[in-house]
Amino acid sequence: MNENSTEKIYFSFDSAAQLAVVREAVAYLARAFRFPMVWVKGSDAGSFDQMGVDEVKNDFRLRYGISLEVQNEKGNCWQAIQSAVKKEKPFLNLIASDVQSEGLLGGGMRSWTTKVNVPTLFLNQDAQWQNPDMLFMPLDVASETRQKFGCVAKIASKTRSMIAVKGVLKKKDEEESHLLNVYVVQANNFMVDRGILVKDLGVSESQDLVSEIMNSALEMRNKWLCILSNPEGGLKKSCFQQLCENAGFPLLLIPFQEVIGTGGSGY
Repeated sequence: MNENSTEKIYFSFDSAAQLAVVREAVAYLARAFRFPMVWVKGSDAGSFDQMGVDEVKNDFRLRYGISLEVQNEKGNCWQAIQSAVKKEKPFLNLIASDVQSEGLLGGGMRSWTTKVNVPTLFLNQDAQWQNPDMLFMPLDVASETRQKFGCVAKIASKTRSMIAVKGVLKKKDEEESHLLNVYVVQANNFMVDRGILVKDLGVSESQDLVSEIMNSALEMRNKWLCILSNPEGGLKKSCFQQLCENAGFPLLLIPFQEVIGTGGSGY
């Protein structure tokens, strides 16, 4: 999570978003984080019950005790957020929208997560809101998977959530299995050192990593699934895209950072 970020949360949503879900999400984030909420309105922005901007501000103040800021930007909600974060980086984004599609040359959700370059809580058009008792953090064998640790720890400290850690492995390989177990242990130690409750779900092998992750997530009642937009490893681009398309619950999308040199821990 960017050390230069401001203590604000930006949110944006399009006409495909479920208005009641957006309201619930914004109200929870305002209470949990106690940061100013900024509505970044893109050209495809949905509306709050056809109310004008001043009416929306007043409604949020009376209903939720939230002082709402409004910032107008060009483009769809992802483009609007991208423009807004160039001016000032928030602590977190919330985006409720259609899933951005992949093309033959890539793109899609991984591309937009990387462009925005701020941790983003994403709700697809079918997702229902959940207050997070659990932050589910799957890990793969790519070293960069550990970039999640710091961001997820900071979110957990705000939401007072437990973190569930699980290693997922596509093929049976003794060396990779050992490496992944090391990552899981590192994740547990990282959280414990910061006073965060953590649950070790071990390591699982599956040819279908998306199903493995989704099935584990569905066993948890109130959760956010925390995934990194890395283009390599088990949770590569296509897996990231599928999780964004299929999750009926909030996803914490963490932008992948290019690692300079070798041997970096990815923390």
